[in-house]
Amino acid sequence: MDRDGISIDLRAAESRLRYERYAPGLNHFAFSVDDQPELERLVTELAEAGIEVPPIQTFEDGQAVFISDPDGLRIELGWEQ
Repeated sequence: MDRDGISIDLRAAESRLRYERYAPGLNHFAFSVDDQPELERLVTELAEAGIEVPPIQTFEDGQAVFISDPDGLRIELGWEQ
């Protein structure tokens, strides 16, 4: 990810099924938030709106949550230290 929060990851396809993480096409959209409190606020608002929200994942350099649209495409909300 660059300093503007943009990341492009190109990988070889491993599948021809509907949405799959390593299938041809768009893997997921990622949006950066400022910090942990903002991520937690967004997670709460999404859940209150009836959107299924999995647990926040913690990584070495920050946290992220991955929600899915109706077709299964993942949308990432995360922050980095």
